[in-house]
Amino acid sequence: MNFPRAAVLAVLTAINSTIVALGLWYTSATINGQTKIPIFGVEIPAFLLGFMVVYIGVRSYIKLFRLFKKLNNRELKFSWQNFRGGILR
Repeated sequence: MNFPRAAVLAVLTAINSTIVALGLWYTSATINGQTKIPIFGVEIPAFLLGFMVVYIGVRSYIKLFRLFKKLNNRELKFSWQNFRGGILR
């Protein structure tokens, strides 16, 4: 099963966009509702969880763009020699 690179990247970007959008929605909903989450006996604002989700989503965008640049580099070619060494030696 061999999928085109563009289709795989589009699916990954769509999933990542959904994660960021849901993180933003959760952040705004918990700010409006002033929700708090009990963690180890201490109540913290729930929007901090939403901020963490958004942060991870933004970091994933950066990684996706790096992957996209590497996959579009025509000079790089697959070689079995890249897998030699390390553990196999």
